Amino acid sequence: MGRGAAGVLLVALAVLAACDAPTQIVGHPDTQRIEIGPDLFHVRVMGDTAIAANFSTGSNLVLRVEEGARKAIAQASGCAVESMTKYDSINRWQARLAC
Repeated sequence: MGRGAAGVLLVALAVLAACDAPTQIVGHPDTQRIEIGPDLFHVRVMGDTAIAANFSTGSNLVLRVEEGARKAIAQASGCAVESMTKYDSINRWQARLAC
């Protein structure tokens, strides 16, 4: 196998492995789509944790979208959000649930 083909194979395997990662939100069969106000959230609940993603852009959205994520996680899980942290640089949060 040539160097280029090996690289393509490695990338394909990495993509397939990521498809079942807990951080994969959009398109995962366990993900719920929840609208809070004008924003759409993708929420995946996994036991006592949940991840919410939102793709809204623009200025002055930070507080509204973070509060919306908290509400969407509570709605999807049926639990209270015990703590929530920004997961990475995009609109994604991870929450610890208190059920």
